[in-house]
Amino acid sequence: MSGRYGAPRIGRPEMLPALVLGLGTHGLAIVRSLGRRGVRVEVADTAEPAGPRAHTRYLAAYHPVPSLEDERLVDFLVGWARCNGSPSVLFLVRDRTVPVVSRWREELVRLGYRFNLPAPETVALLMDKTRLPKWLAGQGVPHPRAWVCRNGDDAQRIGDAVALPCVVKPQRRHPGFKAELVTHRGRLGDLLQQYAEGPVAGVVQEWVEGPTRNIRFCFVYIRKDGGLAAAFTGRKVRQLPLDTGVATEMEPFTDEPLLRRSLELFRAAGYTGFGSTEFKRSSRDGRDYLIEFTVGRTDLNLAVARTRGVDLPWLAYCDLTGHPADAEVPAGRQGAFAPRRWVDGRRNRRALWQELREGRRGAIAVLCSSVRSLDPRNEFALFAWDDPGPWAAYWASRARAAARKGAGWAGALSGAGRS
Repeated sequence: MSGRYGAPRIGRPEMLPALVLGLGTHGLAIVRSLGRRGVRVEVADTAEPAGPRAHTRYLAAYHPVPSLEDERLVDFLVGWARCNGSPSVLFLVRDRTVPVVSRWREELVRLGYRFNLPAPETVALLMDKTRLPKWLAGQGVPHPRAWVCRNGDDAQRIGDAVALPCVVKPQRRHPGFKAELVTHRGRLGDLLQQYAEGPVAGVVQEWVEGPTRNIRFCFVYIRKDGGLAAAFTGRKVRQLPLDTGVATEMEPFTDEPLLRRSLELFRAAGYTGFGSTEFKRSSRDGRDYLIEFTVGRTDLNLAVARTRGVDLPWLAYCDLTGHPADAEVPAGRQGAFAPRRWVDGRRNRRALWQELREGRRGAIAVLCSSVRSLDPRNEFALFAWDDPGPWAAYWASRARAAARKGAGWAGALSGAGRS
């Protein structure tokens, strides 16, 4: 199958295949990035059935697996390597996958997997929200004060000490536990109790005042030899939830001081591979505070970098295989047709509705933002001009769900009428 980028779905035989661990928003971005250049791309994920994203034309195979977060993933990778019979490039998209691959890295390398992670001690340091603040302080980087809640005593101590508003989030990502902006003592006490009794510790972090547009980020890929392959800076336009959520709309934004500060941090950590920093400029004192450090994986909003031609998955693939990075670059959209922003359409609509419902913006402002987010020159999380399959599959699933719901209503009304 060929198209605008001339990429066969089965991949070109002279190029090593790639395996993406997780078909989320950035998993799809990686599949498209590599598939457009003729790489055979397969995905392993826990969803069964696979969902709309698996309808991308650039996906050669989808493998349902029981877990991406423990030794069951290693069992799958061992079997996949033996069946595949050739070296393969590995891409990670989830936080909880990184420690597993890091722990088993030597065995995976012997099996022929090619990937680029920081040293194990660097992974452990930068992913630990309890150790990271001390390291940042040693680097002279402003960051919000944080307290860790592991038990009931911690909950009592933190509840008495922390000022409101504050942000409460898990020490490591965990299903059912999300970051939340807390403005009432009662709610803070409830969350602290949940973490004191739950499976993961909680982190209470000072709230950095400022709008969403004050949140800026730097994506990097640093080669295995320590050289910088590429970096990209941008900022959030909107997120969901509105105060502490994941970006739904982002745009390129040149910020040289943030870029320098981020690269200094990566160098100080002896870092290699995918990584990112997220800073927020405080409206109170004008300083940039580091609020997030992504380690060993791509970011959810990875495709925003393509709005300026920075294709990080492809650069990583070339670093790991020796393929020329400047070869076979797709034409893309140039000039007036170049992408302007990255938009996750479905979640962005929910964020806009939340802004309107909470009175943060007026109806006309929300309408104008909606129109801008639909600009066909944007880069979208699901829809792509050369790959509309995931978008079409999503709306087809919505139509089927609506039809089932309508049939259920009709049956209920019919039964009520007979009674």
